[in-house]
Amino acid sequence: NAEEVQAREAGGDDVPAAAGASGAGAGGSNGDGELDQEFLAALPEDIRNELIQQNRAQRAAAAVPRPDPSSAAEMDSASIIATLPPELREEVLLTSDESVLA
Repeated sequence: NAEEVQAREAGGDDVPAAAGASGAGAGGSNGDGELDQEFLAALPEDIRNELIQQNRAQRAAAAVPRPDPSSAAEMDSASIIATLPPELREEVLLTSDESVLA
């Protein structure tokens, strides 16, 4: 996006700035998930934009809290089967052993 490129070139904070080129790790990241500005500036615009979008997606995914499996309620077989899409539910019901369905 041209606006993002202009904001970066103008020193805007649209893209997180890294501590410096010497602190950059593999792939132009400084280890904190931030992209190095010198690394980005050396890339073609389409690749730079793709890396910025990937970085934002990774940071957003990392910010989402993971559910604690120990607090999950146990479900019986019938409840699990009931949550399946109709086609899959039919296949499970037709192919499952009676002990699963009991």
